[in-house]
Amino acid sequence: MKIVSKTLEAFGIAALMIALVVGVQGDQWGEYYLFIGGIIAFFSGWFLERIFIKK
Repeated sequence: MKIVSKTLEAFGIAALMIALVVGVQGDQWGEYYLFIGGIIAFFSGWFLERIFIKK
């Protein structure tokens, strides 16, 4: 479960970085979707880590 949670956190951070690049290029909706998806992915991984690993 640790691998899944860390992978989700890494995917969330990567999505936020890609959203920054997409936003600079001018695609506002692409930036929005990547930003929201990145936040959801990061906090999903963080939640899994808190619930299942820190027992």
